[in-house]
Amino acid sequence: MLTVYEDEAVRVVLACEADAPVVFSCEHASGVIPEGFELSDSDKRLLGQHWAVDLGAAELTESLVKTVGAVGILAKASRLVIDLNRPLDAPTLFRQEADGVIIDLNRDLQPDQVQDRIRRFYKSYHQEMDRWIGGMKDATVFSLHSFTPCYEGAVREIELGVLFDENPEEAEQLCAFLLKSGYVCALNEPWTGKDGLMYSPLSHAQTFGRKSLELEVRQDRLVDPEWRERFVPILVSGLRHIGFI
Repeated sequence: MLTVYEDEAVRVVLACEADAPVVFSCEHASGVIPEGFELSDSDKRLLGQHWAVDLGAAELTESLVKTVGAVGILAKASRLVIDLNRPLDAPTLFRQEADGVIIDLNRDLQPDQVQDRIRRFYKSYHQEMDRWIGGMKDATVFSLHSFTPCYEGAVREIELGVLFDENPEEAEQLCAFLLKSGYVCALNEPWTGKDGLMYSPLSHAQTFGRKSLELEVRQDRLVDPEWRERFVPILVSGLRHIGFI
């Protein structure tokens, strides 16, 4: 059974009574456009797409929390509003275009609008991450994301990507485990874990001297409940294999 704490920015799901072995994060868990924001007809095309939400990632995160007995930190606002997995100086903190078309929601943002989004959503999420990771004595940090099978015309054949920056040994071991389990898996694909692209799990892990990795799962696999059900125990075994739980 999960205990849930939430506000407009973050949903915390808890399946442990004391220290958790791992904190699962999901920075792109939601496609919700919060109250006070309106989408143009052009922007509405992005709802339900990878530009707005990592499809299946929230469901995977909550399944892992329940299976492991852990904590999950999930965003409640769409990444269209602000990208929680980027540093504040990243050019894609407020994405300007999608598929070559301007995103009206983020066109000509004024300084007060920028600061309002940072305060309401970005700082709230990352403060919650620090609170839970700091409160768990030895918890590792593992972030869950998903990627589209075809991005700007490029077909992605891999099913899983293990992203890393500071923990290459654990990343290599997890990737090898998943390959042996029958999945098409690669390191730092379809994005690299370096250059600020796994900012959230890495930065919070660094703050408390913990280990961190991020998993990318192809969306056409992850949205299938039966696929997720088969995958969760395998991933849990992989996390145990590398000492993350």
